[in-house]
Amino acid sequence: MNTAKIIVPWTLVLGMLLTPGMAHSDETRGTARFSDSLRIDYSDEQRVLRQTGQTVRRQYFMQIYAMAHYLEGVLPEDGDSLYRSIIDAPGIKQITMVFLRDLSAGQIQESLSSGLRSNASKERYESIRPDIEIFMSAINDDVKSSDEFVLRWYPDGTMDSYHEGTKVSSISNAELAETMWSIWFGESSVVDRSALVERLSRADEAQL
Repeated sequence: MNTAKIIVPWTLVLGMLLTPGMAHSDETRGTARFSDSLRIDYSDEQRVLRQTGQTVRRQYFMQIYAMAHYLEGVLPEDGDSLYRSIIDAPGIKQITMVFLRDLSAGQIQESLSSGLRSNASKERYESIRPDIEIFMSAINDDVKSSDEFVLRWYPDGTMDSYHEGTKVSSISNAELAETMWSIWFGESSVVDRSALVERLSRADEAQL
């Protein structure tokens, strides 16, 4: 495996990936282009997911990754908030990231691990730690600018991950998936989470 050339210090990269509130939905969204909808085969039928919004993770002058979120079906009507309703939604959910910088596998592992720890209680983190380790150990490849990384959460609690269309892992743990989604939709979101629901806000928040 070739080591990606990193042009910024690791401590700065970790901050760029995890420091909340640095993304701006009204700025240019890099060079990534995301489809409005996806078709996913699941349980012997084709499901349609529609985009809820997109944003760019950035810090200062640097863009780290662009991302879009997709959701199948309708949102629960009794959710505490729109963000919580997305996490609790019963349909298939997907996060698609397109990296805008080269990063090493180790940097991605470390940043996601920190994000999971920040969005889980001590008890939950310990309970999902074995599956976190499995998930992280499957991230072996460095990423180049324009590489795509996908997280897909199925109704049965399984979360699949893909790098450039190749499945990296498949883990059946709904608590892990929920905590992962909280990195972007939780109270301490690392992006401007309102941008990830702007398509719902413009239309009907309760129905896609």
